[in-house]
Amino acid sequence: MGEACAGDPPIPAQASLVFLDPSLADTYRYSNTVAGFITGYIVYDMTHYATHHLSMNWGFLKFLKRYHLLHHYKTPDVRFGISSPIWDFVFGTKPPKGS
Repeated sequence: MGEACAGDPPIPAQASLVFLDPSLADTYRYSNTVAGFITGYIVYDMTHYATHHLSMNWGFLKFLKRYHLLHHYKTPDVRFGISSPIWDFVFGTKPPKGS
């Protein structure tokens, strides 16, 4: 696969072509691992979109929105775990206490 061009469909759209036409499996080296990464990326991307454009006023979703917006507006060098703050513990990008 080469570099993406302006006219190319977004990555999730390209990946979904494999699901629609299994004959593309050899072209994309289709496997359960690839499907897992694609699904994870789509969940991440949808969560990121939701934190910016939906109200998300209850429970864990409210926490995610606040956590992500603090990343943008208060501590841009930490809080990179958009779909889950667990990743900030894994990669050492959790915010310092009190911020």
